[in-house]
Amino acid sequence: MPVVLSLALQVMLQLFSVAMVPLSKGFTRPLPAIGSVVAFGLALFLLARLQQTGVNLSLAIPLLSAMVPLASVAIMLIFYGEVASPLKIVLLVAACLLIGAAAKFG
Repeated sequence: MPVVLSLALQVMLQLFSVAMVPLSKGFTRPLPAIGSVVAFGLALFLLARLQQTGVNLSLAIPLLSAMVPLASVAIMLIFYGEVASPLKIVLLVAACLLIGAAAKFG
């Protein structure tokens, strides 16, 4: 599987996993809870396979660390009606930029 496709699938699996958490009602509803755990497990499996094929994790991890939280906030805002202040969004974006800078220059 191409690296870009694998990373995209991994992001989608992590986002699905995060989106299932509120539906699981604290992991008391079996189907959303199982869906969350399985999706996250598959995402970790894909990351392990990427690492085994020689992909530099110092590139993949910061990329995922930036994309997943931003997209998770978007999912919670759009689908679950959560409220996020502009300050929260700015701080999250700044943190993601710092992660990217650390990966590039660290």
